[in-house]
Amino acid sequence: MKRVFACAMLLTAGGACAAPLANTNELVWTDGTNLPQEGRAFSDTQSPYWRIGKKHLASIAPVNRGVAGHASETSGICYRFVTDADELTLRWSLSRAKLEFPHMPATGVSGIDIYAWTPEGGWRYVNWRFTSPRNYPTQQKGNFYTIRWKPGQPCWIYLPLYNGITDFAVGVAKGKVLKPLPPRGNGVTNPVVFYGSSITQGGCASRPGLSFTAIAGRLGDFPVVNMGFSGSAHMEPEICDMLADIDASCYVLDPLGNMDVGEVNARYERFVRRLHVARPDVPIVLTAVSWQLDRRPSPRVKAAHAIYERLKREDPREWRNLHWISEDELAQDDGECTVDGCHANDWGMIQMGRACAKTVRAALGLQR
Repeated sequence: MKRVFACAMLLTAGGACAAPLANTNELVWTDGTNLPQEGRAFSDTQSPYWRIGKKHLASIAPVNRGVAGHASETSGICYRFVTDADELTLRWSLSRAKLEFPHMPATGVSGIDIYAWTPEGGWRYVNWRFTSPRNYPTQQKGNFYTIRWKPGQPCWIYLPLYNGITDFAVGVAKGKVLKPLPPRGNGVTNPVVFYGSSITQGGCASRPGLSFTAIAGRLGDFPVVNMGFSGSAHMEPEICDMLADIDASCYVLDPLGNMDVGEVNARYERFVRRLHVARPDVPIVLTAVSWQLDRRPSPRVKAAHAIYERLKREDPREWRNLHWISEDELAQDDGECTVDGCHANDWGMIQMGRACAKTVRAALGLQR
């Protein structure tokens, strides 16, 4: 078979080089179900790309339809592997035809993101600027990206933040292999579970790898499960029970963006206590809303922080693994953190990711 090339300049994490793109008809494909996946906590899901299992969906749907509606969106689901291939092609199809939002681009809502490990800089974003096709999802079905790769270089692929996946696969030349990365050297194998609002889910990062949970996972060197559900973080006990069923190394609770003061007073303490009883030895990190720059702390943050302080005073030893991240730690007071005064832009995500990585690493007893 004659090989057909699409000529383009291709860029790897190590630098730019001219090379042809692969003919996808000649590749050997590994389905996403056979790749080393992170970020999915339950095995009883309707699809290998859903975030909530059938058992918990049955209990959650009657009390929070929003959470159930976002369960099929792949935020936080990712793949980590190493390959001897010198070229990678990604193929994916989406569950929804709407690729973007008015305030969030298609690259974040529906795109795929790739990072490569570099000895000098750690995990680095792989620049698609010179590739063809580029990293823009252009249709619901049959999106393809092909990039040059340095054989032996670890790879980290993130799935979309606000769309679902019906098909995902990685294609390499015949004879090349994909292998899981070894466990992290710091010994953290259980995920850090983030629960929260649309910002936790990833709104409005321009790429999946720029959600603050993904940034925290890379900087902190720990696996992440994203339980962010846009507009739907209201701390119901059914949600708490779902989180408690995840064998987590740490919980990060970030629901205040969806809660008013009344909800905080009614549910916040009960939720934290219930989770602590279920997982008494697992650290819990509480985060403050970070975007009301003209009024800090906001009333809901005041209410939540008062609960945090009361628990710490109640029994310092019992609550030694309860931590707080303030608004000032999560976002600088420069007014440049959001796209709309509410949802984080990339600059806001970077600040939140750094703050969460620092606090979670301290909670896990990891060296800085």
